[in-house]
Amino acid sequence: MPSPLADRVHETLNGRQLTRIQYIGLLGQLYHFSAAAQSHLRAVVARIDDPALSRWFTQHAREENGHHRWAEQDLRELGEAVPRPLPATLRLIRHIKEVAGGAKPYLVLGISQVAENLSPMLDPASLLPEGIGGAKRYVGRHVLVDRTHAADVNQRVSMLPTERQAEVLEESRRFADLMFEFLLESAGMRGD
Repeated sequence: MPSPLADRVHETLNGRQLTRIQYIGLLGQLYHFSAAAQSHLRAVVARIDDPALSRWFTQHAREENGHHRWAEQDLRELGEAVPRPLPATLRLIRHIKEVAGGAKPYLVLGISQVAENLSPMLDPASLLPEGIGGAKRYVGRHVLVDRTHAADVNQRVSMLPTERQAEVLEESRRFADLMFEFLLESAGMRGD
């Protein structure tokens, strides 16, 4: 499935790689996003009224467990500590929490759809700066594992009843806008 968010990222970068500073900023905020997403995925499990979807969220939460540590390891390798979350990161995390705790927790599937479909559309070689050594775990591993996750989440969305599918796709659009703002602020690219 195409990723409108990946298209916006490519358009914004316009063929440029991230700078080292931008990459460090992005990694630091991805740490917070990934750590929070795991707990919200686990919180949704008991609240979903569809047993098959609940099992899917259980498995998905298990698969996402510890991904924030990849960002932390990359930061450490670059000589950096995990920074404080930025306002866009806090907005993103707050939104995930509100959706996960809301009346329709299955809408978290729309959030997963955006996140999982972004990574496979990115090429680490053209995105990441030179001279970062092995500090490519988070982005590199997500590009690989999210191919499978993207296909899986897209299949789950396609299996939903029509009304729920429409709601999940609308949540995907809302979340893509928040995620884009998060990516811009994390990489210090607001106004670029």
